[in-house]
Amino acid sequence: MKRSVLLVIALALVAAVALPATAGAASGNGGGITTLTASCAGDTVHGTVAVEKKPAVVTLTLEVSSDGKKWKSANRSTTVNALVPNRAYTYTISVAGMKLRWFRVDANGSHVSHQVAAGTCAPPPQVPEAPVALALPASLLLTLGAVGLVRRRRGAAGAPA
Repeated sequence: MKRSVLLVIALALVAAVALPATAGAASGNGGGITTLTASCAGDTVHGTVAVEKKPAVVTLTLEVSSDGKKWKSANRSTTVNALVPNRAYTYTISVAGMKLRWFRVDANGSHVSHQVAAGTCAPPPQVPEAPVALALPASLLLTLGAVGLVRRRRGAAGAPA
């Protein structure tokens, strides 16, 4: 009898915790967006989004402009399930093949990030492959050292006592 009472209490607690979470998630912009950042690297716009209070589903839509004044949707978006209040969640949206000059991100149609210039999306500078450049001289030194060690041992083994 005690086991069934504990089971009912446990189920009631799970329902009390789970139902508000799913209701908040379905409601769109839970408690309001507190942070929305955007930056660009390579061919992706990325950033963070945070909401206050209860869980929320945040739809982030990429907007584009040729002059930084007139904005339109690029029909590219992503969704973030923000389950913990005031926690930053990361997102990425591809801008590959887009020839416009400005990008920004719109969250749930009510909060817009700052503008990102397309020029900042340039690929990062190439870094030379330092491990290969260092491995060649190191392997040469190891080879010469091994040859010297073999000669030294053969010389010591062949010497009269």
